[in-house]
Amino acid sequence: MKKIYISLLLCFSACAGFAQAYTFFYPSDGIYRVPYADGTHITVTRDHNDHDPEGRIDLNAPDNTPFTWAVVAAADGWIRAIEDAYNANLDCADLPADEKKNNYIWIEHPNGEWTKYTHIGQYSASINAGLSVGDYVLAGTFLGYEGDVGCAAGQHLHFEVAVPTDTNTLLYSEIGGFIDEAHARNLVPRIDALGTDGFTKSYFLSGTTLIASPLPGTCSPDGEIFIETAGPYPAIFIIDEALTSYSYMHANSSAYYQAGNSITLKTDFPGFYCASGAYLHAVIAPCDTTFYRESGAEISEKATPETLHIWPNPTSDVLHLRSNSMIIQIELYSTAGNKLQVYAFVHNTNFQLSLTELPVGNYFLKILTEKTTEVHQISKL
Repeated sequence: MKKIYISLLLCFSACAGFAQAYTFFYPSDGIYRVPYADGTHITVTRDHNDHDPEGRIDLNAPDNTPFTWAVVAAADGWIRAIEDAYNANLDCADLPADEKKNNYIWIEHPNGEWTKYTHIGQYSASINAGLSVGDYVLAGTFLGYEGDVGCAAGQHLHFEVAVPTDTNTLLYSEIGGFIDEAHARNLVPRIDALGTDGFTKSYFLSGTTLIASPLPGTCSPDGEIFIETAGPYPAIFIIDEALTSYSYMHANSSAYYQAGNSITLKTDFPGFYCASGAYLHAVIAPCDTTFYRESGAEISEKATPETLHIWPNPTSDVLHLRSNSMIIQIELYSTAGNKLQVYAFVHNTNFQLSLTELPVGNYFLKILTEKTTEVHQISKL
């Protein structure tokens, strides 16, 4: 029988009380490959914290030879947008939004997340790769070539993962492909990639060099949390061996743990510590599992697991919740861990939560369904 030692953990003020001001990003549900052709050594020049704006990733191949370095799909999905007609490198510092003419591709994945590939070479998607909007591509499919078109400080690939927050599809500008942040948010992409230092990397970190390859899709049935979380970066691990050592999560950091049978947070000294406001999510599933849900009018042939949607977030009045299993109870907490409200005996797959009487700020919802318990951060405007 599978054992779950932890399914979700939200660190309140009772945990180690270290606080540091970092922008909070949820990790992605999907696990993505490095979006370059197999064997390419790429360097992370800006990760989700030091990119401007935050939440995006910049990747560089070994040199800047044009039309040399093949960009590939990070996961299976539908091509939703291609813009590759431009060829100019721009200084966008003082340009209006409608003049920031980037080349880009958006792919929608069956798990509801979208990935973007920006600055690709002129016509390298539509002609060199032969792609069209609506095509379904597999992870590793050639998309185009790394370039410097648009708002690019030199040749590189701008990569990002985003998810709609209150719409059925991602909203983005036609010029530049920039997401509408009122209706979407960026996620920190989980990866499973080998670094040139010989260690497996689970997220993009500035200064590291990775070797592009297909996802290995392997891990052990049982895992223990063992790696220290550095600074504002998220601990997002595919656990492939059972080790135990000190682990600490900073405020506003997020973690995603996955193993086949069980995950254990070690509490014996030195043990596991986290700051108030840290967010942890653990999944018991095969290590090559990708989580699927409806994609527009199309539905993936793969099984749909527990899915919980919360929108709009942030909001000034009403928050909507929808689950594919029965919602039993909802608890509202302050960021200090104080229980503010309990909504018992919900027994519905849909629920509307009024936030109009709450002060502006951040809160946490603990949501109990027939299948799982989840904790989500929400914001009142």
